[in-house]
Amino acid sequence: MKFRSTLLLSVLPTLVACHQAPPKEPTQPREAAAAVAAQPQPTRPTDYPGLHNVVLYAPGVLAGSMPEGEAGLETLAGLGVKTILSVDGGAPDVDGARAKGLRYVHVPIGYDGVPEDKALAIAAAIQNLPGPVYVHCHHGKHRSSGAAATACVMLGKLSNEDAVARMNTSSASAEYEGLFAAARSAKAADPAAIAAVRDFPERAKVSGLVDAMAAIDEVFNDNLKAARRANWAVPKEHPDLVPAKEAAQLADLLAQLREDAEARAQGPRFVQLLEASEGAARTLATDLRAGAAQERLEAHYKAINDSCKKCHQEFRDRPKPRN
Repeated sequence: MKFRSTLLLSVLPTLVACHQAPPKEPTQPREAAAAVAAQPQPTRPTDYPGLHNVVLYAPGVLAGSMPEGEAGLETLAGLGVKTILSVDGGAPDVDGARAKGLRYVHVPIGYDGVPEDKALAIAAAIQNLPGPVYVHCHHGKHRSSGAAATACVMLGKLSNEDAVARMNTSSASAEYEGLFAAARSAKAADPAAIAAVRDFPERAKVSGLVDAMAAIDEVFNDNLKAARRANWAVPKEHPDLVPAKEAAQLADLLAQLREDAEARAQGPRFVQLLEASEGAARTLATDLRAGAAQERLEAHYKAINDSCKKCHQEFRDRPKPRN
């Protein structure tokens, strides 16, 4: 079924751009699977081809997971989206989006909250660029929900209470105190400040630490978890994914991060937790190659997960004090 870009404009009104040229026309027809006919809701997440956990935050504002390749971008086009706003640390697929007539904006944030300057930039992108706007992080649960909720309060689209309710609909974890704090404490923004924002980068510069964490997140939370679901065999849906290689790659990424100056500046405890994760990942790779029992593999996986969780709790998830 073909869907025109106006499919959902009756429920997701387009926000008028005040100074940006419209995106280029797509180079191929905009087609999406029939599932796009299921409209995003504010009370439950919806999955689509190449998109997951999509929630309607306000008219013209959606939040969810990173678009998965052409299928995800095609679905966004079928939903009528004009601007994709990534708050993830990884580099967005700007060229792929452009080929579908979509514009990318990159405003990466962490799990510890939504800094005031980033919140203003996100709100300004929603207000000033063509809509509907789709806000995403990697999995579409935590950072994207915090960013969309905070920006919608700033723009008068949601109350603080409703913003937190949307985050719960997106399954944002209560462990990320800073993200919830940003939505609870957000206030209406000065319209002049919103209008004054003119810089909307397609690819923002991120630190080496942020880049490394994005790569680690993909290997551990996507690839290794897929292997685990397949009982530590090659997943049928990912025949190119070899569990032992993924575990070894995770160990290498952690080792590289451990030597990074920005990572070492976090202090000895941070490095200690990296070393614990790295050691468990290397042992997991060794045991996977040796065909070890499932119990051993699960123990190594749990050790990695526990070390990462401790690191997140101590260094990533808590809100940082504001100056």
